[in-house]
Amino acid sequence: MQKLIDRAFYFISGHGRGWAFSSRDLLEKFSRSQADNLLSELVKQGKIRRVGRGVYDYPKYSKLLKKSLSPDIDQVARAIASGLEADPKLPIKCKIMNTAFTKI
Repeated sequence: MQKLIDRAFYFISGHGRGWAFSSRDLLEKFSRSQADNLLSELVKQGKIRRVGRGVYDYPKYSKLLKKSLSPDIDQVARAIASGLEADPKLPIKCKIMNTAFTKI
């Protein structure tokens, strides 16, 4: 299990601090149940943060404040939009709105 956790964290940290992502971003490399378990474990270890349901971030750290900074709202919005756009169950109206949002 530790190797999978390390692999998932390597993937996440490779995007840099401040990256917000949805659990769907890990589905290219892991099964749904693996991704959920890995994300849960990384949150418990304090390496990532759960921002909302299915949305996480790899927090930036301020040396000046000596604490993690708040999530970047633009990154979080893009993570939510990308997760919604990929959901085939959404009505077409939502998909159109999400596509317009992500192109701004």
